[in-house]
Amino acid sequence: PERVGGCALVCTGEESPEVIAKAVANAKPRLMLLRPKSQDGVTFLARRFFATIAVCDDAKAVPVMLWFRYPAVPGMTEDDVVIKSSADFGSLFVDSFGEGML
Repeated sequence: PERVGGCALVCTGEESPEVIAKAVANAKPRLMLLRPKSQDGVTFLARRFFATIAVCDDAKAVPVMLWFRYPAVPGMTEDDVVIKSSADFGSLFVDSFGEGML
């Protein structure tokens, strides 16, 4: 059988529409990974990112996986992390932003 190839394009969410369009045209990725540098305002950053790729014809056809990180914070329990991550991912998925999460 033929092996499925391709690559993923990792974005921070801070890229301009021009940079994303050029990267998608050059790499022809099978999917994009949105991996913000920080968790501060990650939901707003993700919404801005999806608005940015919506204006790029080639990019809006590429599936986007959300790759958010939740580092240990003193005083934050595992339940707190579950609630925060559910709010972050859930609010985006409800609005049909993203195809999955890592």
